[in-house]
Amino acid sequence: MSNHSLVFMSNAGKLGRRIHRAKSFRRSRIECLTEFNSRKCMVICGFLLIGCERVNNHFTVQSSSGEIASADLQLCRKNQPLMQRGSSFKGQMAISCEGSGKIMVRLKDGSVASCHIGYVTPGMEQKFEFVIKDGACGSAMKL
Repeated sequence: MSNHSLVFMSNAGKLGRRIHRAKSFRRSRIECLTEFNSRKCMVICGFLLIGCERVNNHFTVQSSSGEIASADLQLCRKNQPLMQRGSSFKGQMAISCEGSGKIMVRLKDGSVASCHIGYVTPGMEQKFEFVIKDGACGSAMKL
């Protein structure tokens, strides 16, 4: 073998090592980007799940005179009876629509009062409190 051939072979070996290093670097860079993308994806998915979390809204109808026989919440095309607790009827519901609704209150004398629930939207926690007085429903104002 000539001296020239040995130089060419040693240069070929260096080139081979450089190509190997470049491939290895490219592979590690792709792995790093893939790992970064999967982390990024997990973070984004976490935020999306938090955004989809259902928040319970609270509904209360009270009467100091005890004139309420029952109360039914009508919201988002769902009907849900409110449970009696003392002189109040209370319930919770996760809002699954945007819109409004009402609570139909049946009084012990057989008459019905309707409590209007204003605009609701998913993901917002709200409390709706009403008072039945003289057979009519009104908003409970807290001072």
